[in-house]
Amino acid sequence: MSAETRVGTDVGTSTGLYALAGWLSILQAVVVLLPKVALDLLARPLSLSGSGMVQLISGMQAVGDLIGIYVLVMFRRLLNERDSFHGVDKLITALICCYAAVAILVVAELVFNVPVAVMSALIIVSALSSLISIVYAVRLLKLEHDLSGLLKPYSYSTIVAGILGATLVLGKYGHAIYMISLILLGMILIRAKSEPEYL
Repeated sequence: MSAETRVGTDVGTSTGLYALAGWLSILQAVVVLLPKVALDLLARPLSLSGSGMVQLISGMQAVGDLIGIYVLVMFRRLLNERDSFHGVDKLITALICCYAAVAILVVAELVFNVPVAVMSALIIVSALSSLISIVYAVRLLKLEHDLSGLLKPYSYSTIVAGILGATLVLGKYGHAIYMISLILLGMILIRAKSEPEYL
């Protein structure tokens, strides 16, 4: 296999992985986060708290967090390889740690049934994650490439979701904005296959 063929294969593989990550990000928004948003808005009116539906959505959140880790890893790879941009590497690593911590806490709540202790830890980790995401999105705005025109919408929606999430009281509204942010990130990754190499 020639060097040019190998390069073409590597690029094709990379763009395929970016597209996969993009669709997973959209899946996370629609299948995992949308039910959570609906639960936030309807739990009390429909008396759903403590029901099996709540447990199912919590379990899906853990799966969503694992998906989110993969999506963030691929987005960091895209920024590193195509833009040589490393300004958010450490922040993405911190967000990945928060995602992992939330997934572990949710599973612990479901398995060991210790809601009070877990809820306290979840509040702390979620607030921390929101603060980190604000800084991450602000730094991301320094990227010279506009990511198919989606850089600013993605960054601003992430900032707004982070601010709402950090207030805790308005966190349920932050979930709705975060869902939009995930869809935009998915579109960025999907469109990466049609973008030229950024040098």
